Amino acid sequence: MKAMLIDPFERSVKEVETDGSLESIYGLMDCYIIEVIRPDDAQDDLIVLDEEGKYVTEQQYFLCDLWPHDALAGKALWIGQAGAEFCAPAASVDYVTDQIAWIVAN
Repeated sequence: MKAMLIDPFERSVKEVETDGSLESIYGLMDCYIIEVIRPDDAQDDLIVLDEEGKYVTEQQYFLCDLWPHDALAGKALWIGQAGAEFCAPAASVDYVTDQIAWIVAN
């Protein structure tokens, strides 16, 4: 299934393929523990984050207009949810890209 990888290191949002397994998600995000947030007004779409991302040295961050609560750390995956399973997101790459602002770290 498709998902969208938000990469603050490359400052890009791109479509990727995943089977929705934890191993696949860990591989795409370069992490080993995740947390899931539900952006405001994103239908059934979710953002999967590195749960320990804010503790990583040399980290990069981004903001999402649909998540005004906090800056988000590291690579993230925008993915859909159907019941208890991950699925392809409802949003397009262009829509997700429009919601993202990169934080320039010194």
